[in-house]
Amino acid sequence: DEILLRENVRFSSNDFSIETENVIFNRNDQTAKSKTKSMFRSNNATISSDGFDIHDKGNKIIFYGNSYIILK
Repeated sequence: DEILLRENVRFSSNDFSIETENVIFNRNDQTAKSKTKSMFRSNNATISSDGFDIHDKGNKIIFYGNSYIILK
């Protein structure tokens, strides 16, 4: 049920987008994880991190490694 997405992967919703190079996406659980440099963008924040885990159908995102947050 897991799919490896490679090269310029982008997840988008009405509230945010995340861009990275490699993501393992689980269709059944609706989860995603990446261990590559990632960029999260929303209307109020930008987060650069070394990876992430998306849980709870996108309601929870955990960022890993060196992370930088810019709040607007």
